[in-house]
Amino acid sequence: MVERLSWKKLAWELAFFYLPWLVVGGLFGGLPWLLLGATVAMLLWHLHQQIKLSDWLWKDKSLTPPSGTGSWEPLFNGIYRLQKRNRRRRKELANLIRRFRNGAESLPDAVVVFERDGAIVWCNKLAQELLGLRMPDDNGQHISNLIRAPEFVSYIANANYDTALEMRSHLNSARTLEFRTMPYAEGEYLMVVRDITQLKQLEGMRRNFFANVSHELRTPMTVLRGT
Repeated sequence: MVERLSWKKLAWELAFFYLPWLVVGGLFGGLPWLLLGATVAMLLWHLHQQIKLSDWLWKDKSLTPPSGTGSWEPLFNGIYRLQKRNRRRRKELANLIRRFRNGAESLPDAVVVFERDGAIVWCNKLAQELLGLRMPDDNGQHISNLIRAPEFVSYIANANYDTALEMRSHLNSARTLEFRTMPYAEGEYLMVVRDITQLKQLEGMRRNFFANVSHELRTPMTVLRGT
């Protein structure tokens, strides 16, 4: 296992590199020129290592780092570990997103995720059928530009999602839709849309039934009172 780079290790590396040049220069003279040559050689070696690092990061598609020596070896291995960690986290995040989307697709309601400014992030297939949205074409579009009903535009503009919104479908006036919106993530909202047409029809039938029963009961009572 390669140890991490430290200033002590770097200092010892520089000391061992310059020590032979200092000895040779002290014995045979020409110390400044020898130190200059050694410094140039070290700069060229570091430049070579930088080019290897750049080629690995931008050109080489493999995860394995290039071989490094000296102070560059812990840098290569450190970046390699970070890349592995980031790839593992991206894979975990992709699995979470896939599970969420699979769960959202199995819901009986339309689901739309949008940002605080109204930009659409994602929606399930039922939302595409019920609201006329298209993914990924509508990704980033403002939701009230695609659902132009005045009450819905006002609902989004006011951003007061404490109560549900009921309105006629902008695609089919025979349908009644219920919109419920709640905070989902930082700066994002989750909108659940349900087709309540049958529920409204049943409520209307119930009201008509009780109204008819009440009328039928009042008629004989009025006759009995008159007699």
